[in-house]
Amino acid sequence: GGFRGGRPGGGAGGGGGGFRGGDRPSGGFGGGGGFGGGANRGSFGDRQANNGANLRSIKWTSGDLTPFEKNFYKPSEQIMALSETDFNAYLAKLEITLKGREIPRPCITFGDCGLPDYILEETVKQGFTKPTAIQAQGMPIAMTGRDMVGIAQTGSGKTLAYVAPALVHIQHQETVH
Repeated sequence: GGFRGGRPGGGAGGGGGGFRGGDRPSGGFGGGGGFGGGANRGSFGDRQANNGANLRSIKWTSGDLTPFEKNFYKPSEQIMALSETDFNAYLAKLEITLKGREIPRPCITFGDCGLPDYILEETVKQGFTKPTAIQAQGMPIAMTGRDMVGIAQTGSGKTLAYVAPALVHIQHQETVH
């Protein structure tokens, strides 16, 4: 299995299966041989061939990396005051299933999610009144910097559940010089 571009060796997965340049009359996605193109560099041409050429290499083992805060979520008193029975009933009501350790409790309102005012104001402007299930549980997980796989139906608010916390994390990063 795997996806093959126009390069010998077949890329990830080693060949066979996946999408190959010859599988589609148009030559696959990106032109010239599968995802991302082949020798002619796909639909982006040479204009992106030198992206990052002027960046210096990062020495990941040098110890010069600046530590940064990852946890921007503080559960509300209301959600923390719930008994274990009431908390489990709340999760059941929202049809939330969790797997993992030390998963943060969900937020009940957008204000409980730890989002900055500019994001909260925009959610109100867009007509959102309270978080959907994926947002109620997903935002706290993302706001704590934890890894998460959120599964929910199309239109359930997954994008906001990932993007709003990502904006918070980006805002708190030190500027790269």
